[in-house]
Amino acid sequence: MNLVDLSILDYGLIKGRDSLNIIEIKSYNPKKIEVIVSLFNSECRNEMFLKIIFEDIIIYKIFDDDIRGVLNDEEFNMYSESDTESVFMEIKDSILVKKNKRLQKNKNLRHIIIETYDFKIECVCEIFTVEKLSKKPN
Repeated sequence: MNLVDLSILDYGLIKGRDSLNIIEIKSYNPKKIEVIVSLFNSECRNEMFLKIIFEDIIIYKIFDDDIRGVLNDEEFNMYSESDTESVFMEIKDSILVKKNKRLQKNKNLRHIIIETYDFKIECVCEIFTVEKLSKKPN
């Protein structure tokens, strides 16, 4: 089990939780959620908008920045002591997935953590994608 930074699109590592702000969350059904965020930091001189898509969701949680989510003690300690830089992270070989026999059947599950200005998003899903939006969402 280890926590790794995720490089996003052409931007590479997006650093600093204040660089992402949630604009909207759309739930199409319990298995697909889209999160629209604004992106602005020193690497991106202009505000941009991203659509984060989680599909074939097993677990999805959004919680206040000060709460630990569904991470168990070992994962939480690894997360809080990590030297990751990106606001997009993935837990490789997640204990949550390993300990749940039903989840072990699916070898493609990803355990994603995203830090935004006010919230953390934690999701165990099969498909995780990020798309750049061409304009500010309505």
